[in-house]
Amino acid sequence: MCWVALVGCGEIKGTPDAVAPTCTPDCRPGFACVEGTCVSECNPACDSGFTCSQGSCIADCTAGELRCDSACIDPLTDPMHCGATGSCTGSDSSATDFAGVMCGATACMDGACQPLILLISTATLNYNVFVAAGSPTTPVQLTVRVANGASVGSTTPAMPAFTTGALPAGSTVTLIVNGQIIGAGGAGGSGGNGGGGGNPAPCGRPGGPGGTALVLTVPTTITNNGLIAGGGGGGGGMSGCTINAGGGGGAGTSAGPGGAAASLAAGVAAPAASETAFCGQDNGTRTGTAGSAGGAMTGGVGADPSATGAGGRGGDLGRVGLAALSCISDTVGGNGAGPGGAAGFAIRRGTQTLTIADGTYATGTGPIRGPVGP
Repeated sequence: MCWVALVGCGEIKGTPDAVAPTCTPDCRPGFACVEGTCVSECNPACDSGFTCSQGSCIADCTAGELRCDSACIDPLTDPMHCGATGSCTGSDSSATDFAGVMCGATACMDGACQPLILLISTATLNYNVFVAAGSPTTPVQLTVRVANGASVGSTTPAMPAFTTGALPAGSTVTLIVNGQIIGAGGAGGSGGNGGGGGNPAPCGRPGGPGGTALVLTVPTTITNNGLIAGGGGGGGGMSGCTINAGGGGGAGTSAGPGGAAASLAAGVAAPAASETAFCGQDNGTRTGTAGSAGGAMTGGVGADPSATGAGGRGGDLGRVGLAALSCISDTVGGNGAGPGGAAGFAIRRGTQTLTIADGTYATGTGPIRGPVGP
């Protein structure tokens, strides 16, 4: 028998006097039919359990898996090739998620893209959904659950306890709160220099504002079975009658510290010039009584060094701190008494629309405590 150049399995070129032998059945991937024999495209031939692909031996995929992008994947669970079929190329390479793209940062379940579920089951500080979801660059649909007994807090009133962060436009979040999301407490205001002042401000320092619990940047549906609360504002500090008293710290998972006994600058006694600039007076007194730190739910007590003046009490969750009691006029917020700090927001919704109405939820009880608004 003779034939000219072998072109394909059993295919000949030219006019042979016999038909080229064929490979029956056809050779498996990685093998070519040469003169009726299946010959590996790899040299040496691949071991059992491996397939020759483009001259290299690669491990065979197990039952139920597909080879996609040179790797074996499970199309029922792989987020980048969810629902892939056949050759895993083109339209067979992946199902699409809600935004018409590969699942990406969403979950793949039973070959279909599902919203990614993020679970918070322990005490957590400054939670950022964008970061927790892997910093996605395409729109995602996320569900975040705060488990019963879990809490989300903040290290400082300047940062929210929980934010949806820089999620791409078109993303949505479903937030289910069975635990707690609570902002940090505001610091109590310090005492002053022993003088009442009043021009331009009382010498007792104001309490610091409470921190925000929840900041939203994308459309969010909230089911609140637990507690969402801003941090309490710090109580105002008192100065006058040559005495000083610090205000109490506001409530929060990171509670506000009590106000210092007297006015300080960078941790040392404040210079006279700064006192005069602040309140128009410097009585020279740099001693006094510090306020108490806040607690997890209730504000700290302001210092009470005399029969008249006292530092203001720190606010409970979602409530303003109280102004100090003036020793000069024996009235709350009178001459020498610093004002209390603002309550931290329970929810800052930005431009998002919520089923929870804007307003101030400051009863001290209930599932939402503190202002809700833009």
